[in-house]
Amino acid sequence: MKCPKCGSEKLKVTHTRKQDDGEETYIVRYRRCVECGSAFKTREQYSFAQPDEW
Repeated sequence: MKCPKCGSEKLKVTHTRKQDDGEETYIVRYRRCVECGSAFKTREQYSFAQPDEW
């Protein structure tokens, strides 16, 4: 992942929270660039897959 402002890969996660909109669940991460100080957030969607056979 890179900073959208300067392109640096040196990022720190400052806060993480779970967001549930009823149908899907997301992880929202607030990030700050170590190089330029720019702050932004990312939203990661995850899902669980069940094996076909147990």
